[in-house]
Amino acid sequence: LQTLQLFHPISFFLPILFGFLPKVNSSPLVWSTEEYFTLLQQLVSRDAIRFFNASIGADSVTEQFIIEQTLSLLISHPICESRKAPEKEDKTLIGLLRLTKVLIEKTNTQFVQLYLEKELIEIVFYSMLFEIPTEFNHGPLAPPKCKSTTARTAAFELLSQLARTAVPLYRQLLALILKE
Repeated sequence: LQTLQLFHPISFFLPILFGFLPKVNSSPLVWSTEEYFTLLQQLVSRDAIRFFNASIGADSVTEQFIIEQTLSLLISHPICESRKAPEKEDKTLIGLLRLTKVLIEKTNTQFVQLYLEKELIEIVFYSMLFEIPTEFNHGPLAPPKCKSTTARTAAFELLSQLARTAVPLYRQLLALILKE
């Protein structure tokens, strides 16, 4: 007789949910992204990410793959929030920022080198929060990416989590603050 292995339902659904991530990123102002990201954040915050190691048919889906994919989507996300309509929040950007924060919180110091290599602190600090429009890049969709209060709060929370994660990240953020 073959041994029947039982898997936690999360090990089946979580890879499917993360599989939708690139598709969600392509339509930044869709109303349903808020619920999608809330579900992902809650699952990850409840340690569901550990089920990836035991998931069925998801050998290529690892914690590192999820983090790299989320970082890539966050970094490449276009500017969607407008100065003329600050009430129209970019739910996808906010979701990516919050999801990244929860992933960093749950994986702790495991991927510090990856965050340093991707220059995550500089990207959040400058392109998300403090990049200044130029004469060639101005108008309603000029930088920074985070214009709404909710998006800016999520970006600051991500920076705070990065600084709490490891001393090199803390030093990097402190150097940026002191430089400005």
